[in-house]
Amino acid sequence: MVWPVLRGQHVRTGHNVVVYYGGLEHIEAGVEVFGDFSDAGDVRHSQTPAGPAVTTAHWGEYSEMAGAYAALQRWCKENGRQQTGTSWEVYGDWAEDPQQRRTDIYLELTRAS
Repeated sequence: MVWPVLRGQHVRTGHNVVVYYGGLEHIEAGVEVFGDFSDAGDVRHSQTPAGPAVTTAHWGEYSEMAGAYAALQRWCKENGRQQTGTSWEVYGDWAEDPQQRRTDIYLELTRAS
C-alpha cells in the first residue's frame, strides 16, 4: 500500500525500512522518502529514532541476520551500553545473489550519563 501512494504523488524514494518497537508486536514498515507527501489512509509520515545507536551491515539472506544482532548485543555488553528496545533495518537494493544483499541494522541506545 505504501508504494502506490508514493508513486501516485511522484515522491522520490529510497530503501525499505522496518522499525521494531520492542519486538515484533509493534512495527512500522515503510520506505525512505526524499521530499514531502500527503498522508493517505495508513500511509503516513514517520521517522527512525534520533539519538545514539549502534549499527552494523549484514550481507546475505534476511533469515540469517541473527548473528548480526548478536554481535551488536555483544558490543553493547562489552561497552556498558544499554538498549532502548527499539531497532530498525534498512534494506539495500535487491540482488539475486544473497551475498550481494545488504541490510543495515541499528539498535537504539539510551543516552550515556
